Amino acid sequence: MFRGFIEQYGEDCFGMLREFLNNRLDIDPTHVYIARAHRHGERNPQRQHNSRPMIANCRDFCDIETIMSRERMLKARPFR
Repeated sequence: MFRGFIEQYGEDCFGMLREFLNNRLDIDPTHVYIARAHRHGERNPQRQHNSRPMIANCRDFCDIETIMSRERMLKARPFR
């Protein structure tokens, strides 16, 4: 589960996660297989900046371990 992404209508969750892995965590996104990615919960059209968490399903557990080991790179940033 990823938090801190500003939600936009019609966004590409896969593209956002690939860019995040590459730019923020220094992980080559071509080596991480993301089976599924989407926002969690219902969209509230009354809120201007809805920031629901994003859920990603990785095929391999080693990918999850790699992502979690780089969590320290997110200190003092709005992402979790």
